[in-house]
Amino acid sequence: MSSALHRRLPLLLLVALPTAGEARPWSSGTTIYADLCEQAETRETRGHRITLRRSPNGNAVLYEGAAPASVTLVRFDEAAGTLAFTAETGAGPVAFEGVAGSGALTGTVTDTSGAHALNLPRVLRVRAAPCGGR
Repeated sequence: MSSALHRRLPLLLLVALPTAGEARPWSSGTTIYADLCEQAETRETRGHRITLRRSPNGNAVLYEGAAPASVTLVRFDEAAGTLAFTAETGAGPVAFEGVAGSGALTGTVTDTSGAHALNLPRVLRVRAAPCGGR
């Protein structure tokens, strides 16, 4: 690579990045929000994992509580970051409504036991940590 091009490459990359105060549009990709933990005694996984897959061909959601569920309706407003979906689980229907942010997914999940606040951090790894922080 020529040294002149090599010196310009970092500048070209910086020009392509948004500034700190500039809003970034949602792009294609997969974002995972989860609070999974594993019971030490039973090795049972507890918590939730919501995977949001964004694509120009359409958005998809994978919801996992005690077991994966079949998501039937997804509404995602990319400009506002709002997400709503319904899913059918072995324990009955589940509905979620909230906001998918860069650091967390916050909102309300409603299942057969009622409505519950849900705040799932965005994660890079999906491995479940021990429950109770042990």
